[in-house]
Amino acid sequence: MPGIARSIIRFTVNVIPDPDHADTAGTLEAMRDEHLVLVHAVHPVPGAHR
Repeated sequence: MPGIARSIIRFTVNVIPDPDHADTAGTLEAMRDEHLVLVHAVHPVPGAHR
């Protein structure tokens, strides 16, 4: 597992430019938001109505 994690980190560092760059930050935020929507669809927040 540590080898896989290192490979993913190395790939990410090579593919994603400066994380403070507007395009990169926007892309990462959009990906995060999409994943949060999917997670909440599968595991709704307790007490929240659908």
